[in-house]
Amino acid sequence: MADQIHDINLRLREERQLFNSFDPAPFLERDLDDDAEQYIIDSVKEYPLKQKMRLTILLPKERRHKVSDAEIESAIKNHFNYNAKVMKKKLNELLAQGRTSLAIGILFLIFCLSVSELSALYLTGFFSSILSTGLMIVGWVAMWRPINIFLYEWWPINKEIAIRKKIKDMAVKVKEY
Repeated sequence: MADQIHDINLRLREERQLFNSFDPAPFLERDLDDDAEQYIIDSVKEYPLKQKMRLTILLPKERRHKVSDAEIESAIKNHFNYNAKVMKKKLNELLAQGRTSLAIGILFLIFCLSVSELSALYLTGFFSSILSTGLMIVGWVAMWRPINIFLYEWWPINKEIAIRKKIKDMAVKVKEY
């Protein structure tokens, strides 16, 4: 089963359906059409990332060949390679934000716990208890964002990067129907 290659078939009426019609760049750098891109991504997500796959672009025999098969393959690979790089940058920015949030959160937590301890030493009664407990809660709540980033938020982005790298590395075939 591991050696089996799963084909993702993308059947088009014409070549230009594959590309974003608003992108003025030459074909090698062209942006893929959103629907075509999403179809490819969703198809890859249906299988484990270790599953070998191949992308087959099906075009009619009477197509005009404005774009060569090699240019189509190159455009797809370039698109998903660029997409993976953009997402990697987004992940790095998120992790940098997490580190900054963690540093600020720890300093704020230390401040809140210190003031909480001082209020317990110098104040008495109900007000002291409310202030002390409130400061502890506020200090720990300030840690929510960095904890959320480092425990949960980076996973989906990392998986999306892996999916795009997989697509970039897949074999691409152009066939006529």
